[in-house]
Amino acid sequence: PIFFASASAELDPVSSATLDRIAGLLAETSASVIIEGHTDASGPTEANLTLSQQRATAVRDALIQRDVPAGRLVAYGYGEGVPVADNTTPEGRARNRRIEFTIDES
Repeated sequence: PIFFASASAELDPVSSATLDRIAGLLAETSASVIIEGHTDASGPTEANLTLSQQRATAVRDALIQRDVPAGRLVAYGYGEGVPVADNTTPEGRARNRRIEFTIDES
């Protein structure tokens, strides 16, 4: 997992090893990658959309700093619009706050 400071797009330093591993895997392929930011449904919808985009962009920037070519990376924020769990429970909200990667090998 990739972690951020609460209500922020600042990457938690604990995520550095994960980002290093992802960059290493991407060095082995020429595939393009879509980085998707998601939030839970707490707070205003527009703020969640902005935060999810900022977080996806922060991950993109971190991968670029690790020598992944910028032209292979796209960052999208989906806010609370694509939940994977129930937003009425703490556990569900935690699962909805995530970064996902989609690989495009075409």
